[in-house]
Amino acid sequence: MSASDVQGQLDTFQLDTLRDQFANRVTSELDELVQLLGRPMASDGGQRARSALQILQSMGSGARTFGYFTLGCKVRSLELALQAVVDANDANGWDTSSAALGDTFLEHIQGLADLLEPELPARVADIAVSTHPSDDVNEQPSVPMIEPSRVVLLEPDDDAARLLADHLQQRGYLVHRLADTAGLDDIAAQVGSSVPATLVADASFGHRLAELPVVQSGAFLPAIYLSSMDSFELRYLLAQTGAAGFFPRPVDIPLLVGRIERQMAGARETRRGRVLVMAGDAEAGVRYRRALQSADLEVATLSNPRDCLPRLAEFRPDIVLTESRVGAYSSTVLARMIRLQPEWLELPVIHLTPEDADEPALASITDLDDLIVTPIADRQLATGVRARCKRARQLSLAKSRDGLTGLLNARAIRRELANEYARARRNGHDAVLAMIDLDEFQAVNDIHGHVLGDTVMRALAELLARRLRSTDIVGRYDSDAFVAVLPDCSGPDAWGLLDAVGQQLSEHEFESDTGTFRVSLRVSMAQLGTFPSAEAALAAADKALDSHQGVDSPQGGNRSVGGQNAGNDELFFSEAQLF
Repeated sequence: MSASDVQGQLDTFQLDTLRDQFANRVTSELDELVQLLGRPMASDGGQRARSALQILQSMGSGARTFGYFTLGCKVRSLELALQAVVDANDANGWDTSSAALGDTFLEHIQGLADLLEPELPARVADIAVSTHPSDDVNEQPSVPMIEPSRVVLLEPDDDAARLLADHLQQRGYLVHRLADTAGLDDIAAQVGSSVPATLVADASFGHRLAELPVVQSGAFLPAIYLSSMDSFELRYLLAQTGAAGFFPRPVDIPLLVGRIERQMAGARETRRGRVLVMAGDAEAGVRYRRALQSADLEVATLSNPRDCLPRLAEFRPDIVLTESRVGAYSSTVLARMIRLQPEWLELPVIHLTPEDADEPALASITDLDDLIVTPIADRQLATGVRARCKRARQLSLAKSRDGLTGLLNARAIRRELANEYARARRNGHDAVLAMIDLDEFQAVNDIHGHVLGDTVMRALAELLARRLRSTDIVGRYDSDAFVAVLPDCSGPDAWGLLDAVGQQLSEHEFESDTGTFRVSLRVSMAQLGTFPSAEAALAAADKALDSHQGVDSPQGGNRSVGGQNAGNDELFFSEAQLF
């Protein structure tokens, strides 16, 4: 038996073990969910509901990772329903006399136990929905995505719909075409809600869409509108409906794709907003923390500004909320000091200023992004900070995402790599850097065209985003190379994850006018803690990938994964040494 056969058996055994552990965890978590939600929502109802939400989010992520796709879809729908309850009660106040969420909801929770059977992912062509009289299922591209990115195109003009659908399908999206809103319920029921679907619609549907129950339920992401007309009044009306974007015709396809990717990346982001509070005394910090946690924000507090830089590095907040003076220190100067460090240059700092502050004091505030006048009611503070935190995350996401793939861009992945390197060195835990690229990708562009090359890139990005763990970080490093940062992960475990990605990618055929083809991956890895810097690890992995040789460290290596030899149909795995 070859080394690759042995490794394949080990990988299968490890995956089966992890899958069994996940199934056992789900069983115990279902009992916990019933305990949390099966009692009247008394004074602690909000806390119990948010705890249940976190369990459902974790369960949904694990379901997709280990192949329980029906379970993942069902969990996602329950998560959305519970999120709506939490949002409504957070806005209006929890009614301590209200009953439990209801027997039907609990029956759906308990019914999840019947879905613990792993499934093979369906090919895109197998789950295509033909909703337009002239649609042909065979027109849908066979793109190897575990859960394909879906676009619902609501366009009454047949020629315009077909042209736009062709452009989007060539870029790897699964497009559902509709001439009116009648088919939205059927699409929502068939494709589920485990992966967000974007609505791209003619502006004439604006108000009708906003009033549809299936849209209000969150089954689709907010609509992106297209129009042959453009005016302030039209844009204002569409903004009233909650539109996510507006594009005048003729549509700039790359800009539209970029907007779709940013929207989907934001929908996949499940981490709660984070706020670092700098308060002059511990009692004030406790008050702010309680108020902000009621808005489902993660909060860290400090009263000694000397701790702010290490706390920033550890907590990674979205915004900083600071009193005008923190002990003997001015918040204005503290904000300026924080921004001496390049990675915090764009971190929003919000100033809590007393309502009786004089004009000279206000005029001196030059390094802060916003003011909140105190005293302020806890609910108003929580609402205002949550809105600012959401906006800060949206802006950060837009700046840090690659337009083609929706993954982190090169600048952002370097920043995350540096952060993980610092944590690995500080805590002494395992962390792996993996560099991934497509074998002979230039030949794909030369033979089949750049549009299909983009489709291949997006397919790989989707696989990486779906198959890696929720704690892993992945981004596009350059034209056809990706970087993954895997915290708390050993070399063999990292290899097992990426080998599965390569295997799945290699099993799918891409179609072009010149015929079908398959692609394979090359991966190089480095154990972060063994290098003198994050950049040194990145340079070594890059060199290994180019040279097909091992990383210049006993803790690294290079291998082809899940690929095909030219000229035969048998999968191969290199015999290169693992970590």
